[in-house]
Amino acid sequence: MTTTEFDVLIDNASETAFPFLDTLDSTNEYSQLELKDALCDEFGYSDMVASRVFDAWDIDSKRRHNIKLAEGLKDPHPLHKSRMKVIETVMKDVL
Repeated sequence: MTTTEFDVLIDNASETAFPFLDTLDSTNEYSQLELKDALCDEFGYSDMVASRVFDAWDIDSKRRHNIKLAEGLKDPHPLHKSRMKVIETVMKDVL
């Protein structure tokens, strides 16, 4: 697939817009439409550019969120560790 000038424009715009959107989103005061409008107001993007940048940010923020969740699920909670030991003991006695 060929990289176009528009792709480069969106990539460059994302570098400055992502931290801006992260900051606004952390307040939980803005809807998706308001975040797109904020991009237009702050950076002077057209609606199409703002939508593309917002969509890229949305995908990236979900990816970062999922990575953070996966990191938290790698090790079981200490309570679960003790419960697992009890279950293993019971299973050994039963079998």
